[in-house]
Amino acid sequence: MQATEGTLRLRLGRSAATGWRLGLLSELDAGAPPSASLPAATRLAELLAEQLDGVPVALAPEALFGVPTTAHILGGACMGAGPEEGVIDSEHRVFGYQRLLVVDGAAVSANPGVNPSLTIAALAERAMARIPAARRERMSAAAPRARGPRVALAQRAGTGAWRGGPQRPSAA
Repeated sequence: MQATEGTLRLRLGRSAATGWRLGLLSELDAGAPPSASLPAATRLAELLAEQLDGVPVALAPEALFGVPTTAHILGGACMGAGPEEGVIDSEHRVFGYQRLLVVDGAAVSANPGVNPSLTIAALAERAMARIPAARRERMSAAAPRARGPRVALAQRAGTGAWRGGPQRPSAA
């Protein structure tokens, strides 16, 4: 994995990549651009090819244009301001299905040029951090529920058992 620091900026625009239609474009915002060349990986491929009587090769975009590529499938459920612009909102909720979240590589709209596992993990952690807060809001808005007699009796008895009858003290 490359250890370069960089930030991609996403913007709406037109380019050959979008067929000159309005679409989401990415550009390097800060840091060094990702490199398609990893000398240590190239050397390893050469050594393995030598041992296995093989031929080391690279993907065409990397070899011809110096554009890093990934085998990680990304996109497909990108964020947008509404369903006409994306599949999920900024909280990772699928438009029209507020309790369905997308927290994998489908939410990553552009190839970061390096292994996207840390980006995916950060997005998933961000999405999951919002769930307890949303649940607390729903619970505080809901009316208090009446407790069943078994729950109330178990709580009064201090056993905490309400399924399967009271718990017996252990012999230890």
